[in-house]
Amino acid sequence: MSPPDGIDAQSPAPKRVLVIDDEPRSVAGVIMELGLRGIAVDPVQTRQQAQSALARNAYDAVLLDLMIPERETGEPRTDPPSSAHGFALLDGIRASTWEKGGTRADVPVVVMTGVGAEVSGVAQQLKARHIEQVFVKPVPPVLAAETLVDAMGEKRPC
Repeated sequence: MSPPDGIDAQSPAPKRVLVIDDEPRSVAGVIMELGLRGIAVDPVQTRQQAQSALARNAYDAVLLDLMIPERETGEPRTDPPSSAHGFALLDGIRASTWEKGGTRADVPVVVMTGVGAEVSGVAQQLKARHIEQVFVKPVPPVLAAETLVDAMGEKRPC
């Protein structure tokens, strides 16, 4: 059976990005910019949600706010955001602990953080985890989207 008119049977699936940030307003512009470029976006807010999404889906890139909560806890938040959750998530990605069909260990990851990466030693820890780029918030949406698009064009070794 041939594809419908106007549909190329050989065209690749659209790129897909996982956006992990517990403050949806801070990434709304990035999500919009990626959508304008034809890139599918799955936004999540916690480490637990991210791990589930990464295990189920093969993402082409990840945008990660380093300071994320472990899981949803309702209001008031009893599980505050922590860079420990972001680093644990990165370690899981790089260890390729996902089942078949999940995200690859060499997926490009772009990190956003409110932590002063240059003074806290965070930058060295991220470099060891093969991060594409580290941005200190606030991040201009166009810049974050362009960085993700560029990162999806090349695959990095773990």
